[in-house]
Amino acid sequence: MSRVQVDSILADLDHAGRRVSTAIAGLTDAEYRWHPVPGAFTLKEVWPQPTSGSSTIEWKLAHLAAWKMRYANFLFGDGSHTFDEILACNTMEKVLAYLERARETMRAGIDALTDEALPQERPTGWSRPRDRGPIFPTVNWMIQHDVYHAGQIATMRGLYRALHSGAS
Repeated sequence: MSRVQVDSILADLDHAGRRVSTAIAGLTDAEYRWHPVPGAFTLKEVWPQPTSGSSTIEWKLAHLAAWKMRYANFLFGDGSHTFDEILACNTMEKVLAYLERARETMRAGIDALTDEALPQERPTGWSRPRDRGPIFPTVNWMIQHDVYHAGQIATMRGLYRALHSGAS
């Protein structure tokens, strides 16, 4: 059983995880809760998906964590994931711990695969409970999802620092 593709996916997953880690390194509670525009939504206000609008870093991190855990649970677990756990996270530390647990869960699920398993269709946890898709594109989407939101978070932190440093 080959693992060339699986090992490549794991390397990409780890790289995306480092991008998220870099984006949140030294994150302060003020940055985490900052509303970049009036009405920016938080974890408790709009869940799981907004139809439009701006969010806080809190929401982006909770979104990353919850959807990673959901996809991992549906792809590699029993499909019982709900958003109750992330909604109970009322501090930055709890959200970050949940994000790490979600990353570890996804990584363990991928690490248990062989290349031959990657085209298999499995439940995805998308909008409808019966949605299914091949493992590889679903995992690849989660990797891209991490990088996308890491860029948003890094940009938001840069704006926060610029606005709160007195620089123009």
